[in-house]
Amino acid sequence: MREELQQLAMDMNLAQDAINAKATDLEIFQRTNPVPTSAIDAFYGHSGYGMNLRPKNPVDFRYTHDIFIAQDSKELKNAIMAMDDAQYSLPSNGVLPYFTTIFNKDPIEQLLKTTPSREMSEDWQQGEFGTTDIKMPTVSYGGNSEVYSDQSGTGESSVNMNWVPRQAVTLQRTLQYGDLTQSQMAMAKINYVSQMRKGLTSLANLDINSINLFGFSGMDIFGLTNDPSINPAVVFPASAANPASSLWIYKDFNEIVADIRSLFNEIITIAGAQADYTQECILALPPSAYTALTTQNTLSSVMVFQYCKEAFPGMKIIQCAQYQGTGSPAGSVTPSICQLIFKNLAGQRVAYNIFSSLYNSHGVVRLLSSYAEKISYTVSGGFLGLPVGVATGSGC
Repeated sequence: MREELQQLAMDMNLAQDAINAKATDLEIFQRTNPVPTSAIDAFYGHSGYGMNLRPKNPVDFRYTHDIFIAQDSKELKNAIMAMDDAQYSLPSNGVLPYFTTIFNKDPIEQLLKTTPSREMSEDWQQGEFGTTDIKMPTVSYGGNSEVYSDQSGTGESSVNMNWVPRQAVTLQRTLQYGDLTQSQMAMAKINYVSQMRKGLTSLANLDINSINLFGFSGMDIFGLTNDPSINPAVVFPASAANPASSLWIYKDFNEIVADIRSLFNEIITIAGAQADYTQECILALPPSAYTALTTQNTLSSVMVFQYCKEAFPGMKIIQCAQYQGTGSPAGSVTPSICQLIFKNLAGQRVAYNIFSSLYNSHGVVRLLSSYAEKISYTVSGGFLGLPVGVATGSGC
């Protein structure tokens, strides 16, 4: 380029030193501008001192040794417009799909099983984080009466105290979230940490509910279904429509009502007249049996659940998905169970969910580019203070 400028200067009788200085400036400017990749770049982005290097052809925009110098503003405008025409004559792409796409910021959450154990029995805190064993005191009364005599000292009374042992298990859950993940989730308007904590708490509640119902294997921790002092289960008889099965889906109105009454019969018979049909109680059914409550009486339009409201006004019917058996239909392989639990007998609570702590946060720890946190919970399962107030049915 310098040689061409020097030759041009000699032809125009210009000073050689001035041309060399200008050529040096032009070379510096050219090196600071990358090779253009489009016609627009060639005319707008990489020009210096009113000059630009002419491309070889409309496709190849690399610099050449030819110098383009516009004679006037009209010629420069025409050249620019010619390049613009090539850009704006391309076929239309329409509206990009991004502009017609809606992103909803309200996520649909996973559907989890319910945790009905807290309706079936009352939470009862014993101890705190660090508790390993719990002793539950029970008291019973004894003695006998004798015919009165002035000289006799017979007839006695006694109190029998026992301590029922239960262990406590401490479980933990952890979560970790990084700086990059939080930033990207924030771009989508998602509170990532809040969602993680919510999920952790939901899953921990499922753990606690399961232990309240079935205990914890390998430890002296039992549940509402397997407490050592629980009454034997009532095995429901087979249905007339299907003699090989006792499932409620095969039974008629009278057969289902008879099964429910058998649960009341077990409790009332052994509760020493402390229980009756009007008292507050919970009937926990698996979903497969719950649907059978709409079975109608053949002599009227009354359904099972309507009859129960009239016959047992204190009873609340709830679903317990954990009580549903396996197979198709549900309960045909391993049996489904149900439970009738009275809230109180003689002013005392019948069933408890024992815990030491339900949510113990161990704080947030800062790592290299993330955070970690741990929570723990200490539970001892379900405890039947008055086992006579609980009846379990099998095969519904």
